[in-house]
Amino acid sequence: MIKIGILDDEELIREGIKYKFPFSDNDFEIVYEGDDGNDLLKKLKSTTLVVDLFLVDIMMPKLKGIDFIKQAKELVKTATFIIISGFDDFPFVKEALKLGVSDYLLKPIDPLELKNVLLKEHDKISSARVKRQELIHDEISHHLSKKGNLSELSEQSSSYLKGLVQNETAIHVVLLGNLHSPQSFTNIRKKLEESLTDEQLLIWIYGIPQFFIYISKTNNINRLLDLIDYPTVTTVSITSIKNIENLTSYFTKAISLIPAFLTLGKKEVVPIETMESLVDINMVQKEKANHQQTSNLNKLMACDDKKIALNALYLILNETIPQNKKEYAFKHFMWKYYKSEVLLEWLQSFDLPELFYDQCLSLIDTLNEENNQLNGKDILDRVIKDLHQEYASKKSLKDYAENYYIHPNYLARLFKQELGVTFIETLTKIRMDKAKELLKNESLKINEVSQLIGYDDVRYFGQVFRKFYGLTPSQYKTEQKTLVEKS
Repeated sequence: MIKIGILDDEELIREGIKYKFPFSDNDFEIVYEGDDGNDLLKKLKSTTLVVDLFLVDIMMPKLKGIDFIKQAKELVKTATFIIISGFDDFPFVKEALKLGVSDYLLKPIDPLELKNVLLKEHDKISSARVKRQELIHDEISHHLSKKGNLSELSEQSSSYLKGLVQNETAIHVVLLGNLHSPQSFTNIRKKLEESLTDEQLLIWIYGIPQFFIYISKTNNINRLLDLIDYPTVTTVSITSIKNIENLTSYFTKAISLIPAFLTLGKKEVVPIETMESLVDINMVQKEKANHQQTSNLNKLMACDDKKIALNALYLILNETIPQNKKEYAFKHFMWKYYKSEVLLEWLQSFDLPELFYDQCLSLIDTLNEENNQLNGKDILDRVIKDLHQEYASKKSLKDYAENYYIHPNYLARLFKQELGVTFIETLTKIRMDKAKELLKNESLKINEVSQLIGYDDVRYFGQVFRKFYGLTPSQYKTEQKTLVEKS
């Protein structure tokens, strides 16, 4: 809604403006009308009156329109001004235009011209408002992501938050599990943002796309969660916030709590009234989770029979308990019976209960069949061995990670940690070494060698080969032929 103020010393003109244009039908709200610019300035200074667009008569007896505009621009820096003028007021119109007045209307005001000017300004004000909101949201998100001091916010962002965070305001810190599809996240974000009112705010946290803060003057988180078509959503809701100074602290505390409440396949809302209650609720939740799994977890910890321990693990993985508890149980089982933690990180990328369960069991089955204690070095050695045999294939790092049931990020780190090079650098070196060997064969053409080692583009193969050995493939081939002839 665009809030408009009408300032003209002639009541007939003011009534005519309201008669000639249906303001409320076009997303306008008249928040002030009068004949005294001084009165309006006082209200702008001393009250919460907000005006987006001023219609100002340029010639008024109490305060000239031009003088009102000069003072109002200092008070309402984002406001837009349209002046109303008679033909003999044109020197004032030129002065007003120099001040940045957006447009002017000549008396008597033509209804069509009034409509066109107002609708044009509506679009401009709405667009500018969206851009300001985006900048404000980005700044707030950046500060919260970095856990910065909100006192460092710009005046505009600070004022916006202060206006939003009042008595009975609720802050909800929300985690949307692990969204596997970028499209899922895009759809959810669009749906949530389309549902917002002027008294609500979504702040998406940098670096964690599925993490957001929802601020609302009413505690209506359940209505918001109904819009989220995703099974695992965990929310820590802090109600009755009275100021913004503690916002970063609330956010930090809520983030630390979420792992204790995260439950696969469920939407959890944890209500908190005061900062002091955070510790108590955390303790209660831990007790609840521990009690729920005590029997099976004790079996797993104490048992030396792998089959019995595996039965206990099956039950734990099927229980409705926080994900971190399941991961702890699985990690303990892996370490106790396989002395291996290498595949846990991969399993953490799964969110749905059935996927987590299946992947755990798939891993255990693989280890049992191979009867091998996998560790990072073993997996890396196997991948390198595969690369020496499959250097011409189109397999990616992700393909090899899936072959050995590990997360691609973990395999990438193994290459850097153990070899000091990337997967691509390793594969390229193997291919180039093989190329040198094949180029010694006089019956093979250069384009055939390129194909044999996995490069469809012979020009690109030549560039890579030259970068490695300082010679083009043809130069190397000639050099090798000369050496053979001399010998």
